[in-house]
Amino acid sequence: MPGGLGAGVSYKSGALPVTESSTLYTHMIVYPEGLGFDVPADLFTTATNRTEKTVEVVGWYREASVHHIGVFDWSCSATDPCAGGQTVPSWIWTRPFSDNTCQLTQMADGAGVDHETLYYANATVSTASGWENRVLFWNYCTSEWDLEYVHAFTGPQQDCSVTGCGWWGPIVENFSPLEDQPFPQLGFIDTSLVHDGVTSLLPPSETDFNGPPSTWDLCFIDPNTSWSTSQIPCGASTAPWTATLTVTSNWNTGYCADVAVHNGGTTAISTWSVSLAMNQSTLTSSHSANFQAASAGQYQITPLSWNANLAPGATTSFGFCANKTGTNYTPAATTP
Repeated sequence: MPGGLGAGVSYKSGALPVTESSTLYTHMIVYPEGLGFDVPADLFTTATNRTEKTVEVVGWYREASVHHIGVFDWSCSATDPCAGGQTVPSWIWTRPFSDNTCQLTQMADGAGVDHETLYYANATVSTASGWENRVLFWNYCTSEWDLEYVHAFTGPQQDCSVTGCGWWGPIVENFSPLEDQPFPQLGFIDTSLVHDGVTSLLPPSETDFNGPPSTWDLCFIDPNTSWSTSQIPCGASTAPWTATLTVTSNWNTGYCADVAVHNGGTTAISTWSVSLAMNQSTLTSSHSANFQAASAGQYQITPLSWNANLAPGATTSFGFCANKTGTNYTPAATTP
């Protein structure tokens, strides 16, 4: 790991042996619109799967413009080059989080705070001819795994429980000091490691939790399968836009509402998103935005082409109608 360990999980010596296969499953907290400020140097959220020649799925943030997902492969070699002819451990690809719409969803953490998350698996498995690294993302539109990357390679692998390689689990990796930067909540939810057919939820008997910096809060931890940490108040929004919901009509069995999206920042934004909780009501119609079901009663709202761009101080709106299913029917609109 070339950067610094800002916070996160490390695997204990002697724990979690791998000789045949290992797959790490986790829901990584992500920020498709960025962290809300100019990140001065690379910041990664990443993890290994406890193998020597592992593959990493990396949340990558830098300055205001880079908020990407990427794949880094440690198995590239002259004997088994990776895509693009890479012969040393290398980045394979990166792309904006916004390209992964069907692979993102809202998920509550251990403190009940909703986050945008990416559910992924990074696997290293033995084959008849050697090994394969694989990366899969869960697709919420099709309810199946998307195979995003695969690389076959030969040669032996060390058992990292003995030698100490592949030592980091889900972590925040930093390349500049973290203490004075206004980072929102970063972390992972419901992580498991399936090593040689044995499932581990990364308990303290097998892993250690490190950090966070003294000026950060540990927002929640379920040792050590789920955790998040933040420099700003836990649960605070980082989006430069706000969402204000107004019920415009109300009757015995239903209601209609509008949501005003306002750019309160000092720079233009090219897209926005709003999380909508329907509570005890069911959606019947909508207009002026894309409504994607994230889970039961939860929608992720994104703009259409004509109302995605908002200048500083500008406002757009979308609306919907719903049927009431209980007395607690009033919906809630929140920003990332």
